[in-house]
Amino acid sequence: MYRIHFGRFLFVMELIGEKTYKLDLAGDEVEIGDLKAADFQPHIYMTKWHKLTGMKIWLPIDKKALPKVEGEKILWQTSDMEVGFYTKPPDEWLWQGALEMEIVLPKRKVGFGGRIEFRIEAPGLKFRIQQSLHPDHELWREDEFRHDTIPEMVNSIAVKSSSLGWNATYGFGKAFQILRPRATDARGDWIWGSWEIQAGLLIMLFDQKWLDVATYPVVIGPTFGNTGSGSFSLGIAADYIFGSKADTNPTGAGTGNFMGAQILSGFDAGEHFKMHVYRTSDAGKVTNANSDELTGPQSGGLTANFSTAPSFTAQNYLNLAWVDAAMTFMRDDGDANQLWYKSGQSYGDPWPATLTGGYQLAYDMCCYTDYTLSGVAQPMPILSEQGIHSVVFGGLVVK
Repeated sequence: MYRIHFGRFLFVMELIGEKTYKLDLAGDEVEIGDLKAADFQPHIYMTKWHKLTGMKIWLPIDKKALPKVEGEKILWQTSDMEVGFYTKPPDEWLWQGALEMEIVLPKRKVGFGGRIEFRIEAPGLKFRIQQSLHPDHELWREDEFRHDTIPEMVNSIAVKSSSLGWNATYGFGKAFQILRPRATDARGDWIWGSWEIQAGLLIMLFDQKWLDVATYPVVIGPTFGNTGSGSFSLGIAADYIFGSKADTNPTGAGTGNFMGAQILSGFDAGEHFKMHVYRTSDAGKVTNANSDELTGPQSGGLTANFSTAPSFTAQNYLNLAWVDAAMTFMRDDGDANQLWYKSGQSYGDPWPATLTGGYQLAYDMCCYTDYTLSGVAQPMPILSEQGIHSVVFGGLVVK
């Protein structure tokens, strides 16, 4: 067993059998190599929430080579490619660390086309390529810190569960972040790459003209992040109502417990924030589904209780927030017309009985509703660090 320290963070590497390694990544397991394969493969299996979900990604290469450990890296090498695996410590946007899959091309490849294909298996996970908000858009605000300006996040991939949502155990359903790929040559020159997603394939693309004139070896480093944070921030002005459709919804009758959102900055002293659940079918508000009001200063994960528990049924819902001052919230790019927002809504007014206007932008706000499903036996316990047992339906959490 190998132990790797990054400051106060400890990553443990353990050999399973002869050809597969297991790493601990901030409490989640990562396997390097395929336990089912006869020979070592450049294959990763990243798990989340005590193996409740996970993704398998690998390079479909037939050549055989035994792995070796050099320092903190697991290395696999053939005549035309070297792949190194190592963990990276948490940072400001990958809160729970990351796995680096470093691909080294020792020489120019004829017919390469700047294209590297990964096979992928990830049942129950959504993969969405992330795009930055354009500065000309109405919702653009200049903040001291914007995730939109982090180049690794622009054109990265947000990986979100299609059945697990935001709460103390699962976050808002965000499992992983696959950062924008980058290639660096032996002189230190580098370029950004891009991702393309097809059925069963994750494709990394680079400019072939740059690769033709690069000095080899060329290092390509896709980073697979373990995170519960949104990809980007979104500045919301005062007197806006905004929110997004829940990715998945209740499967039966039950009651709500509280609502929550992920805020980056701007919720200062004396400012206010509240939330409400609406139906997507008729844009009507759910009775009693208005949260208590929160008062700043606060940051990070916000939770607001329901004064009276609202009732929910098996239908689709929309999680909304209302602010009386400019604040910056976390988001991912989502499905078409997933975001709903409206300006000029005086914060002191009552919540509208029905929403007027339309859905705008393919944004998935980091918000959720915690929900208890009635009359259903508990699933196999999943114990979090906080000791919470729950199963979750998208943006609505079932305990």
